Amino acid sequence: MYKQNNEFTNVDYILYELMHTTKSTTKLMERIAKMTLNVDLIKQSQYTVNEKFFLKRQTLLFFSSVYQPIIYSESLINFCNISHDQQRLLSSGSLTIGRVFSNQEIDKKNITIETIQSKAVMGKLACKSQEIYCKEYEMFVDKINIGIIKEYFSKETIQRAIC
Repeated sequence: MYKQNNEFTNVDYILYELMHTTKSTTKLMERIAKMTLNVDLIKQSQYTVNEKFFLKRQTLLFFSSVYQPIIYSESLINFCNISHDQQRLLSSGSLTIGRVFSNQEIDKKNITIETIQSKAVMGKLACKSQEIYCKEYEMFVDKINIGIIKEYFSKETIQRAIC
């Protein structure tokens, strides 16, 4: 599955897949690592804008240790576009967004990827790498836009998924 020549290393392949997937990040990473992706809720708030309810949350996604996260994520979810049960599950902070919607069709649209340098994000990812990737996209579940997600990761953090 992974090319072991000069074209790709395992980490390069995973980075490529992570940057280009339009489906669930949770499913992709769990398929690659053959482990369950866990979530650590850093911060969460709910608010209302023009009579619409939103959940804003910051999370770390990790496999074996919260101190070695794979991805740092910031999300803004429109609660008006999801069920009360899904609102409750997301608000609990104990599941990845991909797991909450695992029985539905997930699509990522309007994807942008950039390389950033941020000591704050490096600190959240517990990494020394100064080259951090930021993937931002709109998330659609069963063709309904449920919000905007930013995922931050680096070669160093992705390496943790294959060790």
